[in-house]
Amino acid sequence: MRLGIETQSGVMSFIKCIALLCVLSYSSSHTQAQKIENSPTIADILSGDFRVAFLGIDLSETKFIGDKEDWPGAEFIKTLNPAWNNLLAYDLRKYRILPRALRLKPELVEYYPNICTIHNDKLSFGEAIMPVSFGDEINNDKIQSILDSYDFTDLTGIGLMIFIESFDAKNSLGTMYFTFLNLNTHKIIYSEKLNGNPAGVTPRKYWVETIHDVISQVQEIKYREWKKAYLR
Repeated sequence: MRLGIETQSGVMSFIKCIALLCVLSYSSSHTQAQKIENSPTIADILSGDFRVAFLGIDLSETKFIGDKEDWPGAEFIKTLNPAWNNLLAYDLRKYRILPRALRLKPELVEYYPNICTIHNDKLSFGEAIMPVSFGDEINNDKIQSILDSYDFTDLTGIGLMIFIESFDAKNSLGTMYFTFLNLNTHKIIYSEKLNGNPAGVTPRKYWVETIHDVISQVQEIKYREWKKAYLR
C-alpha cells in the first residue's frame, strides 16, 4: 500500500523532528560533560563516576615538631619521603584504601606518588624541624600557591593531594589538609583540615599511620557528611 503525499510528508517531518531532538540532546549532554570535566565540584566527585589521581603527600609547609631523637635532621626526612608516598600507593594489604574511602571502583583511582615525592625531594627541611610549633598554619591560599608551582604534565581531571601541616611528636598527632584539585587548572575543588593519630614503631610506619587514620575517617565519617552537605 502506498502512502499519500500528505502522509509521506508528515512521516518525513516526524523523522526530521526526532533527528533534531537527538542532535540537540547529544549537544546538550556533551556540553554538560565538558563543563563538568573542566569545572568539577565536590558534588561531581561524590557522584562516583570520576577518575581520581592520587598524587601523594606534600611537605612544602610541614612542621616537624619534636626533639633530635624524633627528627635527627633534614636528610632523615628526605629518606622517609619516598617511603611514605610509596606505602600509600602500593601497599595493598593495608594502606591503599582510597577507593573504599571515596566509594569508587578500584580502577577509578590512579596513583602517581612520584609527583609529590620528586617535589618534596627538592625542599630543604632544616628550618622545618622545631621543638615546638610556631609560625602560620597552612590555609587554602598557601595550598593554592603550592599547587601553582607543580607540573602535572599530561594529567587531567581530578587530583587528590594531602598537604601535611605538621607531624607533631610532642603531641603524637599529624595534621593535614585532604585536598581535591582540578588538574586542568591547578585550582582547589575542596579542602578540609583533619587530624590523624600515629601508630607503630618505625618512623616510616609511625607517621604514615596518621595519614591512614585520616583516610579511614573519610571512609567512615567524612564521606557521609560530605554527601549530606553537597549531594541534595
